[in-house]
Amino acid sequence: MVKKEKGKTTTLEPFMEKTKLTLSVDREVVEKAKKIGINISKITEEVLKGFSFEVNSSLETNALLEKYKELFKVMLPLLKKFNTEVKIGSWIEYTPEPNYIEDIYLTSDGKIGPPDSSDVSIDKLNAEHVKDFDEPKKILMNFIDVLVRTNEKQKENLRELEISKRIIEVFTTKLSSQKEKKSSNVEHKKKV
Repeated sequence: MVKKEKGKTTTLEPFMEKTKLTLSVDREVVEKAKKIGINISKITEEVLKGFSFEVNSSLETNALLEKYKELFKVMLPLLKKFNTEVKIGSWIEYTPEPNYIEDIYLTSDGKIGPPDSSDVSIDKLNAEHVKDFDEPKKILMNFIDVLVRTNEKQKENLRELEISKRIIEVFTTKLSSQKEKKSSNVEHKKKV
C-alpha cells in the first residue's frame, strides 16, 4: 500500500493498514483519561495487538497466561509513576465457613496478590492463575480509573501541603515576631 501526502510517498505494509473500531467506554473514564494525558485509543490498540493470536485448544490457558503477563508488564511503568496498584481479579478463599472472595492486585513493584500479601511476581504466575483474572476490558477500566483517582489525589495532596506550609510559615513568623517583641521588652526593662 502506498500513501501519498503533499510531495511525500510512504510505503505502508498491508498489516499496518488500520480500520475503524467502535469501543464503548464510560464517558467519565474517557474524560478523566484525557485529563491526565492517557490516549485510550493507543492503549486499546496495544492491548488488542497483545491479544491478537490464534489459540490452539491445548495451549489456550498457557497462551492466555502469557498475554496476561504481557498486559501486566505494559501497565507497570504507569503504576510505578503513580505509585499505585490496580485490581486485576479475585479469587475465592476456601475456609471452613464461610468462603469469601478476595481481590487480587497488581502493585507498582510487579507483585500480584491480595492487599498486604502480594508475593507472586508476574514472571512466577502459572496457568492456574488465569481463572482468577478479570477480563482485559475490566482490567483496562480499573487501570484508567485508578490512575485518574491517584493523579487527582496527588494534586489534592500537593495543594494541601502548600497550604499547610503557608500556615506554618505564618505561625513561625508570628511566633518569631512575638518572641522578638518580648525579648526587646525585657531588654528595654533591664535598661530602665
